[in-house]
Amino acid sequence: MKSVSEKQLAAPSTLSRQLRLAGTVAFVDGIARTGKSLMGSVLASFDRVEIERIESIFEYTGALFRIGKIERDAAVTLLRTEADEFLYHTMIARNTNFQFHDHSSVWRNANRLRYLKRIFAKDGPAVFDRIANECPIFQTMTHDQLANLDLHREAFGDDLRMLQMIRHPVDLIESWVRRGWGTRFGTDPLALTFCIQYEGQDLPYYAAGWESEYVSASPLGRVIKMITRLWDDNMVVYRSLTTEQKRTVLVIPYEEFLQRPTVFLNPIGEFLGSTPTRHTKSTLKRQGCPRTL
Repeated sequence: MKSVSEKQLAAPSTLSRQLRLAGTVAFVDGIARTGKSLMGSVLASFDRVEIERIESIFEYTGALFRIGKIERDAAVTLLRTEADEFLYHTMIARNTNFQFHDHSSVWRNANRLRYLKRIFAKDGPAVFDRIANECPIFQTMTHDQLANLDLHREAFGDDLRMLQMIRHPVDLIESWVRRGWGTRFGTDPLALTFCIQYEGQDLPYYAAGWESEYVSASPLGRVIKMITRLWDDNMVVYRSLTTEQKRTVLVIPYEEFLQRPTVFLNPIGEFLGSTPTRHTKSTLKRQGCPRTL
């Protein structure tokens, strides 16, 4: 006979989080090596935009949902809960990145004094009042989540803003090969992308459906195929969006932003409901923008 607790765990239920703490939620998204780190630093110089957080749970949830390992209600609830929790922690500088050399560190942020002051901030209900008054914009870096846009739109509704970074595929391929992404999955413990098991090997979940080809391919061939699949998965979704739905996504070509960043500042501000600040110019300079390619 099952215990009471076992019966309760087995009972069907729908997970839900209807209360929301976070307002605008900005994803800086794209395939790896498309310039998301640069964009996250620039966004953090805009009015009300918080320091970039690299919280893998947002893309992990999307990946698990995409490959059928998590139910939709669980994924939506998890996304909402994590956005609220991370914003709450950010408002009191809890679990905020103070590692000196990281690009997402407080020390490399345009508003570092803000986060130093927050070390002494009160937690609890006082944070709710500050969020209501300051209307902070939570931002996080994600990989390949345009393909899961429908899930994220359900989680965050009209508050979702996805800045989609794109880059010329030849440069992406070169960068991936240089970083060793044709061989690191399943061999490098710092390759933290979800993997699937195939004939006793761990392969990136990007290889689902062409596992045998992945195993037999050269490192360069793997990289080309992975980037092709990721690009196609994202673009199929983008091209299917209505004009209204595309207002949730702002596509930013990496090469154009590097060379003419000021052209993008006002459109980004309008997209987020924010504006550049006096820190934005110095942030661009620190990021080496503009530069000639």
